[in-house]
Parts: sequence; C-alpha cells; structure tokens
Amino acid sequence: ITLSWFKSIPPGSISDWRALSRRFTTHFVNNKRRIKTSRELMVLRQKGESLREYTIRFDAKTVTIPNLQQEVDVLALMSGL
Repeated sequence: ITLSWFKSIPPGSISDWRALSRRFTTHFVNNKRRIKTSRELMVLRQKGESLREYTIRFDAKTVTIPNLQQEVDVLALMSGL
C-alpha cells in the first residue's frame, strides 16, 4: 500500500525529507485503517465460485484479522457455503 502511494507522487513534487514525511503522515494518519474483526468473515459468501476459490479468498481474509479464534473461523467458513 505504501509503495503504491509513493509511486503515485508526481516526480519533482517533493523537495526534501521533511516534505515527504509531512505528505506521508497526512495521507496515512487521515486514512487510518480500522481493525478488522470476525464480522469480515461472517458476511463472506461463496458466490458462484469453486470451493477452492472460495477457501483461498476466505483464507486471505482470515490473515487480516488479529486474534481470530479457530471456532469462529470454522463457523464463518461453514456459514458462507
């Protein structure tokens, strides 16, 4: 995410480290990400995709949720099928 933001800065628009720091802080502090919860998984549904594709998408979400309990993970996976 940071690299994408950095690459989007127009060439020559940053004159020194302080200007880069200010832009970085402004962008990422104002766009602070919320902490994801198990609700992210509970609303995930298999949508006309194979079971393999669904589990890959599901697993990609699970790694973004801190302290996810295994029971909640399994319940969410099963309810999305």
